[in-house]
Amino acid sequence: MNEGKASERKLFIPNRKLYLSLLSGAILLTGISLLFRKNTSLFTILTSISCGGIASIIVAWLIDAANSKQNKQKAEYNRDAVFSELNILFESGVQFFIALCEKLGEEVDEKSEKVWDEWITLAFNLLGDDPRDLQMFCDGFRVFTDNIAEEASAIYLQAAQLLDSGMISQKEVDALAGLKSICSLVLYDARTLGDTKDLSKRYVQNCNYIRHDLNGSILLSPINDKKVGSNLYRSIAENPEMLSALLSETN
Repeated sequence: MNEGKASERKLFIPNRKLYLSLLSGAILLTGISLLFRKNTSLFTILTSISCGGIASIIVAWLIDAANSKQNKQKAEYNRDAVFSELNILFESGVQFFIALCEKLGEEVDEKSEKVWDEWITLAFNLLGDDPRDLQMFCDGFRVFTDNIAEEASAIYLQAAQLLDSGMISQKEVDALAGLKSICSLVLYDARTLGDTKDLSKRYVQNCNYIRHDLNGSILLSPINDKKVGSNLYRSIAENPEMLSALLSETN
């Protein structure tokens, strides 16, 4: 188990060492009480205290475990709510590149599935020297990263509160900061390189940096592993006007 998972797990489990120490003390007191069996009154008092203590500790442990489980489920639900939009942006954002892949000659059907950056890399590999295709790719990537930067910034503004509540770790904060920085570089590269093949190549390299930042976060790394299908794109393709808008929205 890696460090991040271990830290998250410790946050939502009862303090076993504490309960075991208390339980051991109560059991030890029970053993000591046996030394006073001839003193009926003292023996009765000690055994009553020790047995009652054992029962109370076990009940408290069970209640704490149940509360911890409930708190963990609540935290997972809240975290999903916080990061849901970012997950959706990665999945919906690459639909533009799926459409571009098909426009550039790739066979795409309802069974086509790749992780988010594989779609972008495939679109890049299909690019020729047509300046219109290059512009579509570059503009599409800027729209994609602009949306990610906006959502990452919105979550980042809540970082202190989310950290304090234990909903996220510092790794998530670092990943969000990294996403913001990479997306800022996208705009800088556009100003310095223009819509050229070199800029397209730089954008594919940016995908590697984004993937690296996501992998550094326990909660965001699943984005890199999720297969993104063409189902959304296929539904859009059934509407020629929507498809036309998808392919021309960056022009």
